[in-house]
Amino acid sequence: MYYSLESNLYNNQGSTVPQTTLPHYYPTQPTPQRPTPQRPNGEPPDPPTTTANTFGREMANLAKSYTDDVKYGSEGDNFSLKLTVFYDICGRVGVPVEAYRKALPIMLKGLALDYYYSDLINSSLTFDQLCQTIQQHFEDANYRRNTLTEWNTVDLEAIRSQNPDKSLSYCFQLLVTKLRTLRHGLTPDLQSDTFMLNKLVLACRNVPACQIACSAPPDTLGALISSLKTLITAYEFSYKDESTTSTFITDRRYYSNNNNSRHKYN
Repeated sequence: MYYSLESNLYNNQGSTVPQTTLPHYYPTQPTPQRPTPQRPNGEPPDPPTTTANTFGREMANLAKSYTDDVKYGSEGDNFSLKLTVFYDICGRVGVPVEAYRKALPIMLKGLALDYYYSDLINSSLTFDQLCQTIQQHFEDANYRRNTLTEWNTVDLEAIRSQNPDKSLSYCFQLLVTKLRTLRHGLTPDLQSDTFMLNKLVLACRNVPACQIACSAPPDTLGALISSLKTLITAYEFSYKDESTTSTFITDRRYYSNNNNSRHKYN
């Protein structure tokens, strides 16, 4: 049976027919937007808020890896050499390039550290500019002249006289280490392997154990150092045998004379 609209409201007896309540739908209201504050003309907007990486863990590992003997303190040090050490340690503990400026005071000590905190800490210089400023402050022309003077005067005999209780091999290693350190303080045109080779020949030629290698030196610095080490080791071994033989002969003469004296009085 079909009903009209009126029949849906009332039946034949006039009774009310229950109605189904339909849900009401309201139009969606747009979310109000916060107005963007207007800035004066020419003024840049605020930068986005981000959490800066302070590299705290890397800085701590770098500080733990440093000892005073590899830090730069100006007195008797060479900045280029200590900077090479800085790059090596930073690479091993994971300090990125962008953190080098923050890590710079870790490689300093003494007068160099005082100079950094008194004159450079609040500057806007880059890492490379800071390194150049520190080096120029402590390593001027007078520093390079003094380094060259020390370079010219040091030799193996002088090292031996300063370390009378050390072996010749040990003194030779001290000489090579000292020359390598002084080399970084020379002008760039004097830092070549050829200049170092010629200096090593001059520094060792008056020592008997080194005279063979110094009379006809090899063409490369590494070959010369290896040859000198071999000759010095052989010389020390030979000298040790001669000393032992001499001691043995002396002891035999002593005991022989002592025994003869006993037989004489008996």
